Amino acid sequence: MPDLLPERTLNMQVKKGDILSGSWGYSMTLWSFYRVEKVTPKQVVLAELKSNTLGGQMWHLKVEPSDIVDTREPLVRVKNDPNRDYIWIPGKRIILHQYDPNKECFEDHMD
Repeated sequence: MPDLLPERTLNMQVKKGDILSGSWGYSMTLWSFYRVEKVTPKQVVLAELKSNTLGGQMWHLKVEPSDIVDTREPLVRVKNDPNRDYIWIPGKRIILHQYDPNKECFEDHMD
């Protein structure tokens, strides 16, 4: 029987300058944005970016990444795993994917 599932790329294939994003939160939804600073076969180095609020209310804020690195946060070094289509930051418990500027990112700050 032929495989009916579409083939998918397991390696995220990031390069320096790419923007990654991920939502997280227990009782609220927050977004984090990272810029890829360096890529080696074993490691990806990320810088956390500040976010711009584009509008909305406290319970529904539209955000996007800014070009400004959040200097309060250290660079993040994570494993470059060829078997995954995402990047996992264990210390922050966040899954990152390629940032899509056409996808709207909304935060919920009501706790």
